Amino acid sequence: MIGGAVATNFQVKKSLSVSGYIQINSNGTLYLDKSSITLTGNWINNGSFTEDPSTTTVYFAGTSQTISGTSVTTFQRLTINSGSSVTLAQDINVTGSAGSKLDIFGTFNPGSSPSYLVTADEIELEDNAVLHVKASAFSSNYNVAALTLRNLSIVNYSSTVTNQVVSNAYIYSTLYISGSGVKSLNGNLPSLLSNNAARGNIFITGGTFDLQGYTANRGNSTTGGTISISNGATLKIGGTNTFPANFNTKSLTINSNVEYNGANQPVLATTYGNLSLSASSGSVVKTFPGSAFTVTGNFTASIGSGTALSFTAASDFSVNGSATLGNAVTFNGNSYSHTFSGNWINNGVFNGNTSTCNFNGAGSDLSGSGTNTFNNINFSANGITASGSTDIIITGNIATLTGGGITHQPGGTSTMSGSGKTISGTGIIFNNLTITGTISSSASFTIAGNLGVSGSITATGSSIITLSGSTKTISGPGTITFRTLRPSGSISADNNFNIEVLLDVTGDVTATAGTVTFKSSSAVTGTANLYNVEINGTQLTINSNSILGIANTLTLTSGTLNVSANTTNTVNFNGSGAQNINAITFHHLQVSNGNTKTTAGAVTVNGNLTINSSTTLNGSTYTHYIYGNWVNNSGTFTGSGGTIEFAGNSNSTITGVTTFNNITVNKSGSSKVQVSGNTNVSTVNMTAGSAETDAAAVLNITVTRTGSGVILGNIKRTHSFTSGVAYAFESPNNTVTFSAANSVTDITMTVTVGSVSGFSTAVNRTYSITSNGSFGAASATLRLHYEDAELNGNTESQLDLWENNGSSWGYIGQTARDATNNYVEYNGILSTILNSPWAVSYIAKIVSWNGSVSTDWNNASNWTVVQGSPGTPPGSTDVVLIGYTAFANNPLISSSVTINNLVFQSAQAATLTIGAGGSLSVNGNLLGSWAADATHSIAVGTNTMTVNGDIILGNGTANRRIDMTLSSGTLTIAGSIIQASSSNLSVTSSGTITIGAGYEYITGVF
Repeated sequence: MIGGAVATNFQVKKSLSVSGYIQINSNGTLYLDKSSITLTGNWINNGSFTEDPSTTTVYFAGTSQTISGTSVTTFQRLTINSGSSVTLAQDINVTGSAGSKLDIFGTFNPGSSPSYLVTADEIELEDNAVLHVKASAFSSNYNVAALTLRNLSIVNYSSTVTNQVVSNAYIYSTLYISGSGVKSLNGNLPSLLSNNAARGNIFITGGTFDLQGYTANRGNSTTGGTISISNGATLKIGGTNTFPANFNTKSLTINSNVEYNGANQPVLATTYGNLSLSASSGSVVKTFPGSAFTVTGNFTASIGSGTALSFTAASDFSVNGSATLGNAVTFNGNSYSHTFSGNWINNGVFNGNTSTCNFNGAGSDLSGSGTNTFNNINFSANGITASGSTDIIITGNIATLTGGGITHQPGGTSTMSGSGKTISGTGIIFNNLTITGTISSSASFTIAGNLGVSGSITATGSSIITLSGSTKTISGPGTITFRTLRPSGSISADNNFNIEVLLDVTGDVTATAGTVTFKSSSAVTGTANLYNVEINGTQLTINSNSILGIANTLTLTSGTLNVSANTTNTVNFNGSGAQNINAITFHHLQVSNGNTKTTAGAVTVNGNLTINSSTTLNGSTYTHYIYGNWVNNSGTFTGSGGTIEFAGNSNSTITGVTTFNNITVNKSGSSKVQVSGNTNVSTVNMTAGSAETDAAAVLNITVTRTGSGVILGNIKRTHSFTSGVAYAFESPNNTVTFSAANSVTDITMTVTVGSVSGFSTAVNRTYSITSNGSFGAASATLRLHYEDAELNGNTESQLDLWENNGSSWGYIGQTARDATNNYVEYNGILSTILNSPWAVSYIAKIVSWNGSVSTDWNNASNWTVVQGSPGTPPGSTDVVLIGYTAFANNPLISSSVTINNLVFQSAQAATLTIGAGGSLSVNGNLLGSWAADATHSIAVGTNTMTVNGDIILGNGTANRRIDMTLSSGTLTIAGSIIQASSSNLSVTSSGTITIGAGYEYITGVF
C-alpha cells in the first residue's frame, strides 16, 4: 500500500514482483523507472502512477485480477500473462510512448456493469488469449489505434446486460457470442481466418447472434473451422443469406436455435437443433437443400414480419421434435420422405405432393387449423393422436408400422382422395372418414365418427372395420365393400354397401335407404336393421340370436338365405310402408312397424312367426308352414283364402287374437298346437297331432273342421247348423247333430282331460257345452269321445253319458257305443240339458271301508256296499272309498290287491298301509274328494304300488291332501301325478318312483 497515514512517493528502479495487490492511496505516488512490475493480485489506483517513457512494463500474472480505483491508470506497456484473467473496474490507458501496447496472453474483461474503456495505441491479442467485449459496441470498450488478432486469438462478445453490435472491422480467428441478449452485425464480417484447420471458428454459447442481412463466413483457404451453437443460444440469418459458409464442423446442439428470418433464403443441409423459418417482409420463399437433413429439436415456420412464407422439400427432411407451420405458411413435401418424431402443429398449408410422411413419436399429436394434404402417411409408434379440430387429407396410402397406431379425436375428419391407394397396418382409429378416391384395405381399423364415400373403398382379406361412434352415419353415393363390418356404436346408413364376410352388430345399425348386398358366403350377427337387402353370392347365414331387419325389400339375385345353420335367428320386415315377403324359408319371421306385409308365395317358418302391433300380415292364397309359434302382438292377419299349416315334431303356440282362413295341424308324434289367444278360423284341418286351447282362449270355427286330430279346450263353432249334419268339435267322434231345423247360431264345446269334478269314477274327461239359439225337443244327437288312457278303470262296453244338472251327475244312457273309435252317443238330447257339463262313465260298483272288525283289508266285515254289487273285499272292477264314513281301524294290505279306483273322502282321516307281503294295483285314478279338511296318508314302505291312471294328492285347499311315503319300495304311475295342497311325497331310502305321463308340482314337499 502506497500512501495512507503518510504521503508517500514510491519509486521502482528494479524489477518488482508483488505476490499480492498494489494499492496506491490518494496521497501516494508510484513511479516505475526503467523497470517492470509483476503482480498476482489486484491493481487499485486512488492516487498517481507514472512511468519512465522508455522500457517499463506492468505484468498481470495472477489467476483472477481486477484493475480499479478512483484514478484512471495510464500504462506504458501492459501485459496480461497466459493463465491470467483481468477484469476492469475503471478505465485505463495504454499510451504514452512509441512502444505502448496492451499485450494479452490470458483473458481480458472490460467489465459488465458498468463496462469500462481501454484507450490504447495498440492491442495485441495473442494465440489462445481471450478478449471480452461487454459494451454495446467494440469501440465503447476499446479505443485502439491498432488491434492485432493472432491466429488462435479469441474475441468474445459476452454482455449479459446490453445488446451488442459485433464489429466488422477485424478479421477474427475465433469469435464467441455469449452472455444474453442480441449480438448483431451492421455489416458483413470479413472472412474469418482460414490459414489453418484450427482457425476460423464461431461459438455461440448464449444469447442471439443476429446476422441481419449480413454474412459471417469463414475463409476458404484451408478446410476446417467450427461453428457451434449451444443449448438455448440462437443464430439468426437474415436477408437473402444462408448459413455461415466454409465451416467444416457444424455443432448445433439439440436445444440450439437457428432462424432463417430474412427474405428469400437457401437453407443449409446440416443437422440442426431447433430450426425456425420466418419472413422479414412480404411473401418469401425458403429454398430447402438437395441433401437430406435433420432437425433434432423443434422445427417452426411462421410469417414473422411478412405476409406469407413457403418452402419446398428438395430432399428427405426429419424433425425429431415438434414441427409447427404458422398461418400463411406453405410446406410442399415434393417427392421425398419426411419423418416427424414430435407433435405436428399446422395452422398453414401442407401439400404432400408425392411425398411420404412418417410419424414415429410415441404419444405425439397432430393439431392445428391449417390444411393437411398428405400423400403417403405412416405411423410407427403407439399413442399418436390427431386433434379433433384438425382435418387430414390423404392423397396416397395410410399405414401403421411396427406396432404403431393413430387415433383421430372426436370432431376431426380424414379424407382419402387418391386413386388405387391403401389402408394397412393395425391400431388405426379414424373419427370421420371420407373417401373420395379409390381405396383398398386389408387392415382392420375403427371409425369413431361418420363414414362418407363418394369414391370407393374395398376391404380385402381378414379386414374388420369397426364403427364405434354414437349416432353416426354411413353415407355417400360411392362403392363400399366390407369384408367384416362391426358396428359397435349407434349407426345409421342411407346408401349402398357390400358385405363379403360378416355384418357383426354389437351396437345398433339402422339403414333408412340404400341396399346392403351380401356377397360370397356371408353372415349377420346381432341386430341389423337394414333398408334393402340383396343376396348376390353363395349364401347369407343369419347367426344364432341375430335379427335381420328389412325396411323395404329382400332380393335374392344369386344364392340363398341360410337360416338352418344357426337356429334362433330372426328376419323382421319392419318398414313403415307396405312390403312383400319372399317365398323362402325363415327361422323366426317378424312383421312390424305398421302397414301391410304381403307374402309373395309359400313361406316356411322354422321358428316363430310374429305380427307386431298396428301391422298387417297378408298371407294371400298360399299355404305357409309354421314349425314354431304364431305370435300376434295386437297386429292383424289377413288369410285371403290361404292356409297356415303348423308342422314339425315340436309343440307350437298361437298367441294373440287372430282370424285365419284355414289352419292345418300337421304335427308328428305327440306334438300339439297350443291356442293361447282367441282364434277365429274358417276351416281347421287336423291332419296329424293335436291342438289345445288355454282356459281363457277360444278356437272359433266358422265353416268346418276336418281330419282325425284331437282338439282340447274351448272349441266353438259359429255358423248355421244344418239338420242331419254331424258337426265335429274335439275330433270326428265328438259331434253334435240336429235332426230337425233349428235356429242355433253357435255351440261351444269345452273339453277337459282329467278327473271329473264330483264324479271320481268317470272317464278322465269333461265336456262342457254352451250354445245360443234353439232347436226342437229331443232333436239333438250328442257323441262324446274319449281315449283309452282316460278310462279310469271303466269297462268300455258299459259306458254311458252322464249330465250334470248343476248339483249332481245324472244318468242319461247311450244309444250307441264304439270301443274301437272310443265314443259314446245318445240320440234324443233334450234342448233343456244340452248346455251342461257332460261325462262318460259306467254305473260303478262302490264299496266303503268301515274297519269295524280289524285292519285286515281282506276281511269282508270291514267293508260296506255303497252302490251296485261290488265284492267284499273289493275286486278289480270295484271303486273303493276310504273316509266315506267314520271307521274304527285303518286299513292294512298284506296280500296282492287290485281295485278299479281309490277315492279318499273327508268323514275321517285315514292311513292306508301296504304291509309285508302286500301290494296294491289301481286300474284307474287314486285321488281325494273332500267336503271338509282331512289329511290322509299312504305308506308303501318296502312294497309295491301301481296306479294305471292318475294320482292327485290334493284339491288345492290346505289340509285337504294325501301324503305318500316309501322307503325301498316301488311306486309306478302310468298317468300323471299332481302334488298339491302342501302334500308330502317322500322317499326315505332307495325307493323308486316311475311316472308315465308327467309330474305336476303345485305345492308340497318332495
